[in-house]
Amino acid sequence: MTASSGASGFCANSSCSHANNEHNYFTCKAHKCRVKWKICQTMSHDTGLTTSTKYAICKKCTAHPGGGPDGFEEMLDLA
Repeated sequence: MTASSGASGFCANSSCSHANNEHNYFTCKAHKCRVKWKICQTMSHDTGLTTSTKYAICKKCTAHPGGGPDGFEEMLDLA
């Protein structure tokens, strides 16, 4: 999951604000759902108490919270 997406601009999630190029996009795993999960790969997010060293979820499917990419349960949820 470490390849950059090539997307332009910056993340709209105020807890992230990294370049969109540092994110990967995954389609929700729920049947026929086309919502994209947005995962930041920089592993440097300030959570207020400490700086996280995990990938972060910047956008997820609210209709299917279990439909994320493999390993999403261990990621920092910023969505």
